[in-house]
Amino acid sequence: MTYKDAAGLEHVVSIVGIDEVDLDRGYISWRSPLAYALMKASPGDRVELRAPAKTEHLEIIEVEYAPIPMDPFREPLGAQSRQRSNAPRPSRSTLSVPPIFVVFAHCVVRSWTAKRLQ
Repeated sequence: MTYKDAAGLEHVVSIVGIDEVDLDRGYISWRSPLAYALMKASPGDRVELRAPAKTEHLEIIEVEYAPIPMDPFREPLGAQSRQRSNAPRPSRSTLSVPPIFVVFAHCVVRSWTAKRLQ
């Protein structure tokens, strides 16, 4: 989108999502006061930019809907997933639990149940 400010200077911006903002490239958030002023405007329209510090009148020169070139996603260094082993995981039936733990668990459940019933 191209607009002209009150001083007559032309600016070119692209309205993008909040995670794509890059002011050096002219990418502004769709939630910014400038984007609110520019959205739904057509060439030749005059809009009012209401910013916290001041109010400014802008003239819309050109509106273009185009895809924005983006670099493909790459995982950050160190975030690659680990190589998975091809070895089968042990099933529940092959895991051995020492009998003392089974007895202990049974006693804990039994004593908790007895207290609840009293």
